[in-house]
Amino acid sequence: MTFSQAATVLVLAGSAVVFFCTTAILPATWSTPSRWGLRLAIAVLMAAIGILEVPLVGLPFWSRDFSLTWLSMVVALGFVGALLPRFLPLALGRRIPHQVMDGRRGSDAAPPSGMAIATERGNPAGSASPARNRLLPVLLAIAIVTISLILYVISAEQNLIRVNTDLATSDQRAYLSYAARMQDSGFAHIGDRNRMPVFPFLLALTIERGGPNEATFRQAKTVNLVLSIVLLVGCGMILRRYFDLRWAILLTEIAAWSLFVFKAPYVQAELLYYALTFGLVVMALELLVRPSAAMAIALGIVAGLAHLTKASVLPGLVLLLAALLVQGLLKRAQAVRVTSAASPPRGIWASSLRYPFLIACFFLLTIFPYIKNSWYRFGHLFYNVNSTFYMWYDSWDEAKPGTRAHGDRVGWPDMPAEEIPGPGKYLREHSLAQMADRVLSNAQDTLAVAAGSYGYFKYALLFSLALLVAVVLNPDRANAIWRTYPELVLYILAFFAAHAVLDSWFRPLLDHGNRLVLALYLPFLFIGARAVHSLVSDGYVEFRGSRLRVTDALFLGLTVLVLSDVWAVLVDRSLHMYGGH
Repeated sequence: MTFSQAATVLVLAGSAVVFFCTTAILPATWSTPSRWGLRLAIAVLMAAIGILEVPLVGLPFWSRDFSLTWLSMVVALGFVGALLPRFLPLALGRRIPHQVMDGRRGSDAAPPSGMAIATERGNPAGSASPARNRLLPVLLAIAIVTISLILYVISAEQNLIRVNTDLATSDQRAYLSYAARMQDSGFAHIGDRNRMPVFPFLLALTIERGGPNEATFRQAKTVNLVLSIVLLVGCGMILRRYFDLRWAILLTEIAAWSLFVFKAPYVQAELLYYALTFGLVVMALELLVRPSAAMAIALGIVAGLAHLTKASVLPGLVLLLAALLVQGLLKRAQAVRVTSAASPPRGIWASSLRYPFLIACFFLLTIFPYIKNSWYRFGHLFYNVNSTFYMWYDSWDEAKPGTRAHGDRVGWPDMPAEEIPGPGKYLREHSLAQMADRVLSNAQDTLAVAAGSYGYFKYALLFSLALLVAVVLNPDRANAIWRTYPELVLYILAFFAAHAVLDSWFRPLLDHGNRLVLALYLPFLFIGARAVHSLVSDGYVEFRGSRLRVTDALFLGLTVLVLSDVWAVLVDRSLHMYGGH
């Protein structure tokens, strides 16, 4: 055994000990055995995942772009860090106090009706779940999900066989080549800073050796199809946390039949990135409403995984950190008003900065091996050919003879400094009118492509209209949300606006698909549905003397729309529609 392998085993053993020690005292900090039992199961699973990687170690695990061993250690550290506030009072023989008021809002400050983002499981804002838990709805839900899953696999398989037959299209050969290099190097291959390592890592673990060929291509397509089902289940579980069972299933079905079924048969990282982005946005909203160290740590780790899947996370992460700082300023201002003092109570700033600090720390810890290699090889921590160079060209035809032809994927491009693209050079050579035209014209192209694409556009449009009508009809409740959670509203608006602008800016370098902007689709469905529930939870519509809840009417309309999509996908779209763009 080499020194690096011995070090790996020792660190893994230490991580396992940390896991088991922390879970051993969980019964004292959680009231029900099911909760600490779940944590124990997660601990065992994470330790097992890390140990499984030991035979693959060719270089020290901390020197590779992505490593399950490194990830398991970061999760172990986060696990301990999240539990320290519970452990320390216990170790000192003190009772764990109840949550007290924190800034503007506290446990005894109820938000306006139907407004909170985080609610009891299965109880969407403003709609009470049934008092009795009946067996029939559960059996019906199981039947619907099972039938939908069978039809989903049939449709995706048809597209996999009939439509996606050329591995040279839509970056699929590039991902297979990346995975093959990982396999041949013992997972020590350092990437070219164009595509990120997580998805190729998953492929390398699951497909045979041999490089890009028809056999590995078919295996990789099947892997992504299976992965899409796992991701859909995960998204459905998240939705179940915030909606009742029927709405959670409906929103998952919308995602499945308007997006996932078309992306599942393609060897691309997009679906994994979409699901991680969705999880990140939900966690961000939860953190802004109910701040906690555990959520901040988890968000940092998930953000790191999303960045290692596709390097498009940083703008949204910076906006979240800014929103948390704004939240801290608002807490400080209110504390000054409440205490009538010239300065806020001691500790208010430390409390406000704690969550951005934890997010940043665990994000950097998660991606540390990758950015360390970027620094050693390319001279920049966040080096990526797309964001560093290509986005500052007007088209891909300019990028190919530029930095692309001068070795930007093996090191810093061998070009005169004045010819290397960047924000300064772009601003000197382009007017504000040209930059605005680039954004606006490409935004129009994005909308035109979306309108004729897989089927997601009508759902986005429908939720947009429903949200607009809900705000117009309930201005008082919308204003109450704004007054209580201004940083939350600002974060949501800034997140969608920033990503829409960046997608339009980068569009000249892509094909004419919507791969980038579709990362906003799942978050938009979630936020749109939550907002509509919050604003019209007690509203009714009358039809021929009968009264129907507004949310129920919307549910019925969406159900009919989804069923029509299922039929269209089965008999037509899956047989000819290309989903790789």
